[in-house]
Amino acid sequence: MDKKRKSTDGEKEERKIEESEWEKLKSDRIKEGYREGIGAGEEVSLQDGFNQGYVDGFKAVEEFARLRGVLTAIMHQTSTKEESEQGSALRNRFQETIAELSSMEKENSVLANVRSDDGTSVDGKCEIGRAHV
Repeated sequence: MDKKRKSTDGEKEERKIEESEWEKLKSDRIKEGYREGIGAGEEVSLQDGFNQGYVDGFKAVEEFARLRGVLTAIMHQTSTKEESEQGSALRNRFQETIAELSSMEKENSVLANVRSDDGTSVDGKCEIGRAHV
């Protein structure tokens, strides 16, 4: 009877160890899957953010470029080979306006880098929260 009891105790102990190892393996796989999911989510989020930023940036640059092109075309259409004093003053004003437009474009691109969609200031860094498992 004592021998049977020892084998039953040994089997119970072995089952306990197996269950413990199984739980650890299962927990490790869940943690690993969770980490992979977070990594994949970050990649998708970063790519989506890049894509949206590219589109927004292109739209802003396109507007400035269109306006600069219109001003330059008007400036060249109104200039004559024999520039008068008035024509020269007009040409200078167009050049000043184009320079101001370029300055506004630069300012706009700087602000785009430090402002969020709702206009609040951000530090320019993109940080995605990481859950530690």
